[in-house]
Parts: sequence; C-alpha cells; structure tokens
Amino acid sequence: MRARRLRVAGAVALIGLALGAASCGGGGGTSVAGRVRTWVSSADFGGSVGALLEDSGQIEKVVRLDEGPGALRAWCGVLEDDASTAAGHLPSPVTSVTDQLQRAYRLELAAANLCYGQPTAPPYPPRLTQALKDMTAAEGLMEEALQEVTELDGQVPSTTPAPPSEGPTGGDPFA
Repeated sequence: MRARRLRVAGAVALIGLALGAASCGGGGGTSVAGRVRTWVSSADFGGSVGALLEDSGQIEKVVRLDEGPGALRAWCGVLEDDASTAAGHLPSPVTSVTDQLQRAYRLELAAANLCYGQPTAPPYPPRLTQALKDMTAAEGLMEEALQEVTELDGQVPSTTPAPPSEGPTGGDPFA
C-alpha cells in the first residue's frame, strides 16, 4: 500500500514537472526557433519593420526636399498607423526582442506625434528635429531586433512591406 502511494505521488510530481517545463517553454515542446518563426509569420514582423523604415525614409525625404507640411502631416499619420499596428503584434516569443520593439515602436509613435503639422523648411523646429532623432533611434532598435530574430530563427525576415491600399498623395488629406 505504501509503495503504491509513493508511485502515485511520484507520478503526480513527474506530471507536475512536465507541465511546468512545458509552460516555461511556451510551446509545449516547440523550439524557440519554431515559436519565433510562427510569430514572424503571423505578425508580419518583417513587413511591419519594412513599412516603418519606409515611412521614416519618406518623412526624411519630405523634410529634405521641403515638400511642405501637408506631405509631412500625411506621412506622419501613416507612421503613426503603422507603428500602432506593429505594436499590436507584441509580445514576441522572446523577451529581449519584445523589449527592443516596444521601445522602437514607442519612439516611432512619439516621432509621428512630434512631426505632425511641422514646417519642413529650415530652420527646423525642435519638435521636428527630435522626431528625426527618435526615428533614427527606433531604426537602430528594429535592426537589433531583426538581427536577434534572424539568429534565433535561422532565417532573415523579409522587410518588404505589403503594398499600401492607398498611401498619402502629397496633398493634405486632413485639411
């Protein structure tokens, strides 16, 4: 009788350990690489990063070419939408990637809010200068996250964004 109770207690303890190990792994035996690969695909991680990099590049171009506050406002709105969408796909399966991306997406959202409605001709107002710095810092964080995801997954995510259904046309869609 005592041996049976010990076997039952041992089996219960073993099941508890197995369940604990499975919950720590987050995937019931799925590898970190597999969880990352699934998240990259379902969150369109590469496309989201590519869209944010493209948005930042367009904002820098609008400023460089002094295309006016209407074009700047339009691209800042797109940046805000894309950063919000990307942030909605967090967390990732890896804490360090999630942390990098949360910081990057917050910087992109801050940049979008700072640059919205600013003049594009020099001298640049401090808000626009800060927005450009925030976008540069966000780009570095996203590149670090891409690097880590690539190392974990073994595959480089494509950063080609999905074609926009309708992007800004250079005019002021908010006027």
